Amino acid sequence: RHGNAPEADYGFAGFGFVLSALGLLNGGYRFGQLALSLEEKPEAKKSRAGALMLVQSFITHVKHHLRETLQPYLNSYQMSLQTGDWEYMTMSSLLYCVHSYYSGQPLDFLAQELEKYEAVIVKTRNVTYANYIKIYHQTVTKLMEPGTDPTNLSGDIYDENAQLPIHNQANDQTALFNVHSNKMILCYLLDRHQEAVENADITRKY
Repeated sequence: RHGNAPEADYGFAGFGFVLSALGLLNGGYRFGQLALSLEEKPEAKKSRAGALMLVQSFITHVKHHLRETLQPYLNSYQMSLQTGDWEYMTMSSLLYCVHSYYSGQPLDFLAQELEKYEAVIVKTRNVTYANYIKIYHQTVTKLMEPGTDPTNLSGDIYDENAQLPIHNQANDQTALFNVHSNKMILCYLLDRHQEAVENADITRKY
């Protein structure tokens, strides 16, 4: 009767996420598209930023290439900056970098983007997300300059020897997943197949 509430896009995106998590991928995709199709309202930029992030993180890749999530993440980031929403700003920038990495962007481009958005996240003092993006930044650095121990994620950006005990103590399973999945990739690319399998086995726990 009165149309959709200004925050309806976030509600539809959230319901699409729930459907997708339950394995109802087509229904989840339709609700995700419905969320994005609603007219953007100036008073609801915060909910639009959240809707964009939810749809790109959990729904879009069901039907589209991961690269198609990149610009929407940047749009969510810009909206979050305008509304002062540090949570969505950090999440959008982090996931933009992660999806850029997994969609096969050039390493030199990845290094620049990771450095740029790492600095943004560090300024928010969100230590958890800062650690996550540093893991990917260190991985890309290792791919560009392997050094003497190319599968050890330790360097000027991130030090797995110092950080892994902290992640374990905090039971930060996302950090542990990111470390070991990236070590798996490094080991595989460098033909250290047994080490790749070992890290894959650890990754499965998370």
